Amino acid sequence: MESILPVISSSNKVFSALFLLFLVLNCFGIEFRSDAQVLSDDEVRTLQQISTKLKIPYWKNVNGNSCSQGEGLNVSLSTSSNSTVFCNCSYNSSTVCHITSIQLKGLSLSGLLPEEFANLPFLQEIDFSRNYLNGSIPKSWSTLPLVTLSLLGNNIGGSIPKEIGNIVTLDSLNLQDNQLEGSLPPELGKLSRLTRLLLSGNNFTGILPETLGDLKNMTDFRIDGTSISGRIHDFIGNWTKLDRLDMQGTSMEGPILSAISLLKNLTELRVSDLKGSSMQKFPDFQDMNKMEKLVLRNCLISGLIPPNIGQMMPKLSTLDLSFNRLAGNIPDSLRELPGLRFMYLTNNSLTGSIPSWILDSKKNFDISYNNFTGSSQTSCQEANLNRIAIYSSLQDQSIPWCLKKDLPCSTNPKHYSLFINCGGPELTFEGEKYEADLSTMGPSSFFSSNEKWAYSSTGDFLGNDSAKFLAQASANMTTSDLYLTARLAPLSLKYYGLCLRSGSYKVRLHFAEIMFTTDQTSSSPGKRKFDVSIQGQRVWKDFDIEEEAKGVGKSIIKESDASVTSSGTLEIHLYWAGKGTTALPFRSVYGPLISAIQVTPNFDPNTGRISVGVIVGIVAGSCVFVLLILAFLWKKGYLGGKDLEEKELRRGLELQTGYFSLRQIKAATGNFDPANKIGEGGFGPVYKGLLPDGSVIAVKQLSSKSKQGNREFVNEIGMISALQHQNLVKLFGCCIEGNQLLLIYEYMENNSLARALFGSEEQRLNLNWPTRHKICLEIAKGLVYLHEESRLKIVHRDIKATNVLLDKDLNAKISDFGLAKLDEEENTHISTRIAGTVGYMAPEYAMRGYLTHKADVYSFGVVALEIVSGKSNTNYRPKEEFVYLLDWAYVLQEQGNLLELVDPSLGSNFSKDEVLRMLNIALLCTNPSPSLRPIMSAVVSMLEGRIPVQAPIVKRDSRDEMRVRAFERISYDSQTQMSSFSQESQTESRSLEVRALQQISTKLKITYWKNVSRNFCNRSEGLNTTISTTALSNITCNCSYNSSTICHITNIQLKDLNLSGVLPDEFANLTYLQEMDFSLNYLNGSIPKSWATLPLIFLSLLGNNIEGSIPKEIGDIVTLENLILQDNRLGGPLPPELGKLSRLRRLLLAGNNFTGSLPKTFADLKNFVDFRIDGTNISGRIPDFIGNWTKLDRLDMQGTSLEGPIPSTIFHLKNLTQLRVSDLKGSNMSFPNLQDLNNVEQLVLRSCLISGSLPPNIGQMMPKIKNLDLSFNRLTGNIQSLQEIPSLLFLYVSNNSLTGQIPSWITDAKRNFDLSYNNFTGSSQSSCQETNLNKISSYSSLEDQSIAWCLKKNLPCPTKPKHYSLFINCGGPELTIEGDKYEADLSMMGPSSFFSSADKWACSSMGDFVGFRGAKYSAQASANMTVKDFYSTARVAPLSLKYYGICLRKGNYKVKLHFAEIMFTNDQTSSNRGRRIFDVSIQGKGVLKDFNIAEEAGGVGKSIIKEFDANVTSSTLEIHLYWAGKGTTTIPFGRVYGPLISAITVTPNFNPHTARISVGAIVGIVAGSSVLVLLILAFLWKKGYLGGKDLEDKELRRELELRTGYFSLRQIKAATRNFDPANKIGEGGFGPVYKGLLPDGSVIAVKQLSSKSKQGNREFVNEIGMISALQHPNLVKLYGCCIEGNQLLLVYEYMENNSLARALFGREEQRLNLNWPTRHKICLEIAKGLAYLHEESRLKIVHRDIKATNVLLDKDLVAKISDFGLAKLDEEENTHISTRIAGTIGYMAPEYAMRGYLTHKADVYSFGIVTLEIVSGMSNTNYKPKEEFVYLLDWAYVLQEQGNLLELVDPSIGSNYSNEEALRMLNIALLCTNPSPSLRPIMSAVVSMLEGRIPVQAPLVKRDSRTDEMRFRAFEGISYDSQTQMSSFTEESTPQTDSRSMEGGPWRVDSSMSHNSNEQETGEHSSTSSKHLIDVKLN
Repeated sequence: MESILPVISSSNKVFSALFLLFLVLNCFGIEFRSDAQVLSDDEVRTLQQISTKLKIPYWKNVNGNSCSQGEGLNVSLSTSSNSTVFCNCSYNSSTVCHITSIQLKGLSLSGLLPEEFANLPFLQEIDFSRNYLNGSIPKSWSTLPLVTLSLLGNNIGGSIPKEIGNIVTLDSLNLQDNQLEGSLPPELGKLSRLTRLLLSGNNFTGILPETLGDLKNMTDFRIDGTSISGRIHDFIGNWTKLDRLDMQGTSMEGPILSAISLLKNLTELRVSDLKGSSMQKFPDFQDMNKMEKLVLRNCLISGLIPPNIGQMMPKLSTLDLSFNRLAGNIPDSLRELPGLRFMYLTNNSLTGSIPSWILDSKKNFDISYNNFTGSSQTSCQEANLNRIAIYSSLQDQSIPWCLKKDLPCSTNPKHYSLFINCGGPELTFEGEKYEADLSTMGPSSFFSSNEKWAYSSTGDFLGNDSAKFLAQASANMTTSDLYLTARLAPLSLKYYGLCLRSGSYKVRLHFAEIMFTTDQTSSSPGKRKFDVSIQGQRVWKDFDIEEEAKGVGKSIIKESDASVTSSGTLEIHLYWAGKGTTALPFRSVYGPLISAIQVTPNFDPNTGRISVGVIVGIVAGSCVFVLLILAFLWKKGYLGGKDLEEKELRRGLELQTGYFSLRQIKAATGNFDPANKIGEGGFGPVYKGLLPDGSVIAVKQLSSKSKQGNREFVNEIGMISALQHQNLVKLFGCCIEGNQLLLIYEYMENNSLARALFGSEEQRLNLNWPTRHKICLEIAKGLVYLHEESRLKIVHRDIKATNVLLDKDLNAKISDFGLAKLDEEENTHISTRIAGTVGYMAPEYAMRGYLTHKADVYSFGVVALEIVSGKSNTNYRPKEEFVYLLDWAYVLQEQGNLLELVDPSLGSNFSKDEVLRMLNIALLCTNPSPSLRPIMSAVVSMLEGRIPVQAPIVKRDSRDEMRVRAFERISYDSQTQMSSFSQESQTESRSLEVRALQQISTKLKITYWKNVSRNFCNRSEGLNTTISTTALSNITCNCSYNSSTICHITNIQLKDLNLSGVLPDEFANLTYLQEMDFSLNYLNGSIPKSWATLPLIFLSLLGNNIEGSIPKEIGDIVTLENLILQDNRLGGPLPPELGKLSRLRRLLLAGNNFTGSLPKTFADLKNFVDFRIDGTNISGRIPDFIGNWTKLDRLDMQGTSLEGPIPSTIFHLKNLTQLRVSDLKGSNMSFPNLQDLNNVEQLVLRSCLISGSLPPNIGQMMPKIKNLDLSFNRLTGNIQSLQEIPSLLFLYVSNNSLTGQIPSWITDAKRNFDLSYNNFTGSSQSSCQETNLNKISSYSSLEDQSIAWCLKKNLPCPTKPKHYSLFINCGGPELTIEGDKYEADLSMMGPSSFFSSADKWACSSMGDFVGFRGAKYSAQASANMTVKDFYSTARVAPLSLKYYGICLRKGNYKVKLHFAEIMFTNDQTSSNRGRRIFDVSIQGKGVLKDFNIAEEAGGVGKSIIKEFDANVTSSTLEIHLYWAGKGTTTIPFGRVYGPLISAITVTPNFNPHTARISVGAIVGIVAGSSVLVLLILAFLWKKGYLGGKDLEDKELRRELELRTGYFSLRQIKAATRNFDPANKIGEGGFGPVYKGLLPDGSVIAVKQLSSKSKQGNREFVNEIGMISALQHPNLVKLYGCCIEGNQLLLVYEYMENNSLARALFGREEQRLNLNWPTRHKICLEIAKGLAYLHEESRLKIVHRDIKATNVLLDKDLVAKISDFGLAKLDEEENTHISTRIAGTIGYMAPEYAMRGYLTHKADVYSFGIVTLEIVSGMSNTNYKPKEEFVYLLDWAYVLQEQGNLLELVDPSIGSNYSNEEALRMLNIALLCTNPSPSLRPIMSAVVSMLEGRIPVQAPLVKRDSRTDEMRFRAFEGISYDSQTQMSSFTEESTPQTDSRSMEGGPWRVDSSMSHNSNEQETGEHSSTSSKHLIDVKLN
């Protein structure tokens, strides 16, 4: 063996040498081959020839190395514009390259199609989409091996060469939107591989060749708008793979053949405007169950719509059957189509009633022009439902004119002319005033203007659902004003002249094509063709505006005569019959367009008139005669206006509901015989009546006609009378005569439930348990109908036992719903005046006026308690310390003794299970948090035992075992293959996953998940629905487990479905789930920790309402690659655990409230390709570790709190294509090192404190850059270095200090460049705006007169300043508001624009919307948004928007900025959750930071005016709105962010007309005035009006000096410098507060009260004296007061740190950084102060207004309670004080706010609220974490139920706090806010708990677990309280009232209520004195 080793060793050496030689040769070989990968000379020459012919600017220096080195061929300008050439270099052993693909798209190339392409023999793709190429298709191209040929959107003529049929490799042939003609060559049938043949928008003729039947691979065939004729061939049945078939607007004949039913893969079918004379029935579409879009418009279809159409095509999203002759009803099966968004059935002969599901749908449905019958409809347009001219009856007067055939005039026809500026503002043209037509229409809309004219629009734009229905000419189009705007529609547009006098009219229709262009680009060869009919007669067919007017932008007027008959209506119909192009210049440019309409009479409208003199005589005589008659009647008392009004009301009522005469009612009730009186209510008595037919009725005699107007009341009664349910009392009708209103109901034999349960002994009924259970269930069913099932969604507002009536069989029926609250809008709640009954009203409604259907649920819970117990909630008090029955129920629930509530009269004859279920349901329904109450349908299910009683939501913790299982699943999944629903394998899903889906479906109300069963994976039952490209419900299964017998869910997509509710924990039970996508919904709650056990790869919650922090457990999902949380409300610091997600590629966190710095662990995320944190509050320096993210493609860090500089490590990110950084904090930095970042296309370094000059080689560093934003920095030097970037489209260098000359390449570029606000010099510039170049204020010279005023610094006035006011309707037309004329601002602004209006005002905008290049810079409110005047439009900008007042006179001005947020929605969809945040400066000074319109105005669509004073010195006023990167950027879509403004008002604070008066005149005026004043004073003295007050003041001062420190007014004025505004430190409800300095150096706070209080002076002095004796370190010391003249001044000690409210949630600059120990100390000090007031001081005081505003902080942050001086004192030993309610909404205890029941426990409740605020840093009254939570306390209840209380801790504290202390304080807060005052602790016990001396008592409001330990603790708590002594109060014979406005609170409650009152009705339902009203007012 050893002898062999040398041989092996020797051979190894030889082998090593040979291997080394091989490596060297191989390296040379590779180098040689790379150099030798050359393009053949023939192809190089061909490319050069093509480049020359087509003038391709992007093909430079084409040579043999172009393929391998990419030289001079490939340029990408945008997603739709590019020059791309692909080579295949694998020929000849990879030494030769050949060109295989050429794409020249959207480059505006012109010239003939070059033959030379035939010399590229390997070419497989030619794509010349959207250019301006002409000529014909070269035959020589047929020699090429083409797979794809696209000439879409050019100007190609001639016919298709038959030789194209020889390209047998062809897969896609797209010739759409050209000028091709002739017949289709039969040779196309040889293209057996062809899948797509797009021929639409050409001039082809002839028939379809039969050879096309051989194209059996066809998936997409389109011939729209061609003149192809003949019958539809049977051979289309061969195209069984077809997915889309478009045949609109051809010359083809029907019928649609049955062969089409063979196309079972068809998803889109569009056929329209078929020719022929014979009608056909609805085609056979059986089994076409994949169909999504079906258009059979004007196809000669008659008969019925198939009743099973919904089952035939369950995925339909669009259905257009308009302009046919369909009859019969609308099939109910269409109701079952959840994805149906657009349905057009207009212009048919459909009959029957309109189904309620259509009326309620809110989708785009058009059912106009049919023959419906049935119940009358009172509205012309409901949401998106167009139903004009739908009724066949002309006689029924209850039907509005617009719903009748021909829209007949409802009055006497009076008009004889019409002038409409279609789609534009009001203007005067050629002496005639054209009315504005600016309403935003939609796919199914109707609009009428004062019954003078109207219009109707039908159809949606193909491929562009969001397209607008208004057009505006581009800025460079020169045409007169009338033609600058237009109205357009995708299908049908009808204008109506209404109430025109009969006769012949001249109709002039004005047109101008303003949507195409005049240049030689793909935007110019578009063709718009439509038909025009007048009065049903077609007058122009295939009308082409451009062709008729001889060019784009040129106007033409078409005239026609028309006759108007007695109906008074003129109809002008514009209809798109499928002709013309549909994709040029983009997808919504087709269909009818009209600029204006002019209608004038062909007759003399004054014919037959009497002379003016005669008219004057007749009128004068008639007036005198009428006046005499009226005077006589008035004197005699016979005036009959009342009778006429009653007749009109009766006429309305007869149409709405049953009407009874007063004679009938008197006969029925025996003339209101007292013997027939059966009850008395708040509105008046109720009588039993007997009608002649034997019917028994109940007549309610109302004491007045309601506070509503009579007609509105009649309408409401009419709507309610239509409600039909067995558990609602039927309203038969009413009677209005004389001075009373009578309501007639069905008679209920057993009166009310209240009388049956707790009436007098002889009135009560013996209700056994089954009867009680039945009654409770019936009430619930009645409420389900009102809330969920009826067409009118109704909140009853007054559910109580009195309003539940019982018939002879003891069936329960809800009454008085006729006066309930209706809300047909999809509002989250109703803001309304409070109306209801104390004891039954939900707390959020009674205390905040916040009304939803959950208020009824609360009331139902109270009634359910009453049914079980037989006791009245308002009258029954088992013990003194319990306020009412519900209070006692809470205690018994805590003790586990709920059965003690059962009515003793039942004995033991009841089911304990049923009783406990009903009691638990009652307590669930009365949960203080409305979001935790169930809906009534769930209550019915619980009562019936079909579902268990819901328990509080409990979060589950993730466990190690589950994590192990998750990893096992990941490992297994990686070896398996995905399976979709289409598989037919016989597999099943696990029961656990089925159950989880069902639970998730219920929680999120997913309407698309139906019939979920174990077989859903292989049958796709009820789970997958695609509604649009963005909206879908999709689930994917993997069925490869257990030998393909088991399926598991791996992917769930629920996108853009408007789902609401809390993110369900149950997803954790889908243990194989890899993808969760909930983008663009309305989900809330926090991210469940339990999800961390899932093997997720993709998690998206984009655009929801998610809050809380990111759970650290998410870091355990090691499989995660995409985490998208953008645009939510998440907060807190980012968890370091995310650094464990090593696979993470995309982390999108923008648009949230994150704080803290970027965790260092993020350095490990080396697979990052996309990282975004825009608009967050992430702070600290930009970390160096971002250099680790070398794969990064996009980095967005705009609008954060990060500090510069940008680290040098950024140059490692060589793959970066998009970098956006803005608004950095810190100090100046030089331009960052971006060397070698040569892939960057978008670079934004805005407001990054960059100084110095631009790098001279920036063009070489980033040669591909398209968008460069360096604005708002401190750059100097010139900008020559940017010249070498040919792809640069957007350049923003505004607001720097750049110098030198403006280069000519910039002025000549015609691109979007903004150079404004710099210091350029050089040659003069005379133009303010050159195309897209904005250079205002760009020159440093002020003296050079050759430079236009707008180019100079500060835009100096070019003339003498003369203006002194300014009114601009930003983004809208001219209009007059309150007498002021607001100028129009309709200019088309853009990324770099400037506009000036006659040296009076100007506007400048900068920036482009990210991802939305074509976005508009104006906004318009949607049709369903009720905003008025200039708030319906607005000017918007993505970055910077400046308005200038020019040539203003010097002086001080009042600037009013008008705002209304009109681009978000106010519904519960993702579109509602957007946040627009921007800054506002005036004259360079910031006045608003992080301004949020919707938040400031109190909602979307609500207006707000912000006022400021500004000084104008140099004649120019600048108003600057700037987006600093904050807020959301994707909701509702990608261009809704940045500044928005509705209007600007500037008025002088000086008198502009001031003129000097002569000295003599002044002397005369002064002398005369003095004499007059002396005379008045003498008179007053004589009458004794002078002097008395001084005596009174002296007496008061004398009294005060004895009781407290007294200050003179002179002392106070000296201390405050005569109340100098500079010393003003606050403003409260009583008046301003000033800081003052006494001579001894003491600092004081002086509160200047606006009056001397409502109490008598002497009583007030006594109270001040008593309070001044209070001494405690945690009470603000009252030093004294001053009474002189007409004011009262209170002098307190000065508190340096103002109020706790300002410290916690004031403006950013006001807040204090309160750490945790300080917060804990403040809370403890407040508690000690209250303990002193309640228990320790001689005077026992209830403060009544404890809130953060009334807690002040001294210089050491010691907390002191203030304003106790006006609190409630009572030394009498009362258990409570009955008092007029005074306090602040949101802080008042429920028993006090709702019943006037006041004890010291009311202060304990308020303390609990303040404690929550201290911990969270959020205001209870202003903070709403989610729409369904009313306030902070509500959210705390939910977090308590979930076990996540620590989510409430203020994120600004970070982790620097004690979890134990925080939990203790939060539990104390919830204990103090217990709804039951008896369960709240006293304040001394709170102090002990806070100090940790005693444990915190159990704080739970409701607990399900009832262990012995809990029962003992609850009993112990009650025992403890019962031993405490009630506070004693001052004895007063009459309770004092104190109704006052409290400082800082957003509400004021003004109420007086008697605690012992039986049943107090408040608001609208009360007829008692005003003391029974709760009146909630804005403070």
